[in-house]
Amino acid sequence: MIQLVVCITRNESVTPEEFRRHWHEVQGPAVRGLMEILGAQGATQALTLEVERNTLIRNRYRTLAPFDGIVTLFFEHPDQLVQKVGHPDLVMRLMRIYQDQLPFLDLPRCSIFYTEAPVSLNIFNPDERDGLIGDYDVEDQDADGG
Repeated sequence: MIQLVVCITRNESVTPEEFRRHWHEVQGPAVRGLMEILGAQGATQALTLEVERNTLIRNRYRTLAPFDGIVTLFFEHPDQLVQKVGHPDLVMRLMRIYQDQLPFLDLPRCSIFYTEAPVSLNIFNPDERDGLIGDYDVEDQDADGG
């Protein structure tokens, strides 16, 4: 199984509230339409949470700002996508999505790529803290960062 992953960064002229509304009212139906045309086995849409914890993590690890949203489409075989390239319904749908999304996105800061099937690690234990969730304080780091 492969995934088509789209990491989305909103245009700075769009407020987070406008982006979220667009995400739910326009982006969701657009993804469902693409799933049908492409024959995707599934999809996920995730919006970044506006929480202080994200800022703490970003500052601690000196990372870039998070994407505003992530869309993932799942496909059983890579040739599913190849067979659909150039299909008139797909071309028309993609052009419509592009036109709808353009005012909301900062395209140079977005990313689109394919990944292999997800690997399920199944290690989450809510009683154990990994330093990224739960009670974590950036100030409590010792000299070596641990």
